[in-house]
Amino acid sequence: MTYLQSSNAAIHFEEYGNRAHPSVLLIHDAFAQVIHWPQSLIDGIVAAGLHAIVFDNRDSGLSFEAEGEPATLAELVSATMSRTPVAAHYTLSDMAGDALRLLDHLDRPAAHIVGFAMGGSIGQYFAIEHPQRCGSLTVISSTSGNDEAGIPEVQAVEAIEDIFLTTDRDEIIRRTVNCYNVLGGSHYRSEAEGLARFAEAAHHRAYRREGTLRQYAAVVAATDRRQELRKLRTDVLVIHGTENPLYRITDGEDIANNVPKARLELIDKLGHDLPESVIPELVRLIADHVLASESGRRRGHSG
Repeated sequence: MTYLQSSNAAIHFEEYGNRAHPSVLLIHDAFAQVIHWPQSLIDGIVAAGLHAIVFDNRDSGLSFEAEGEPATLAELVSATMSRTPVAAHYTLSDMAGDALRLLDHLDRPAAHIVGFAMGGSIGQYFAIEHPQRCGSLTVISSTSGNDEAGIPEVQAVEAIEDIFLTTDRDEIIRRTVNCYNVLGGSHYRSEAEGLARFAEAAHHRAYRREGTLRQYAAVVAATDRRQELRKLRTDVLVIHGTENPLYRITDGEDIANNVPKARLELIDKLGHDLPESVIPELVRLIADHVLASESGRRRGHSG
């Protein structure tokens, strides 16, 4: 196993492809681990001539556990639906700092950031706070932190909440599968081709209930980033599904509308998921965006 070890805070990571190629750092959602990245997505990025890096966020998978009793599930759900503040033990900015330390450890001067959901928000903080280290940014199924952009569907929040209302292993897995099915929308069946496929393997690898609640609190506590996003000069690709019940289509539009160099790509019928049927399109969009940005940076340096 490969770790970045600093101040007793270990971050598990994996690399794919040629390190001489431009690096793409993938940052995942709350409750997710490296195994939640479909291998077909990683392989597609590598086949495009890129170097892929994935890692477990703090409080997930095999990475370090933060300290402190998390907010209760009831507090987090209430804050999510009412858009009110909640206490958090760390911020999404802190988690962006973890990504920066990983790039330092790997001696990468910059990387193209790809973030899904919470990872997309972390990626925004990375681009805002460390612009010289961010080659480009791809935000998938995320939000700008604008409370007025979109309200989650009740059944989506209830499906997430349901996972935490039992301690039985088999029931946790069953409810996790159901949650991904709900979040994935009605067109693509997550259990067959989406993130729900990894529920049992992920639970066996590392189930981190309190850690996920701390991550959840960091997401809920995140502030509106629109003012900072308007100052970005980074190339930003926003990918959003038209049937996302957690982060509505207006959330994706809101990010794109507040970034000067942003492009919005809507994927018809896609929910809050990464189904195999959509992976070829995701790979094409990500690779084209990264390679175009890389080409532009080289032209800028040569000029």
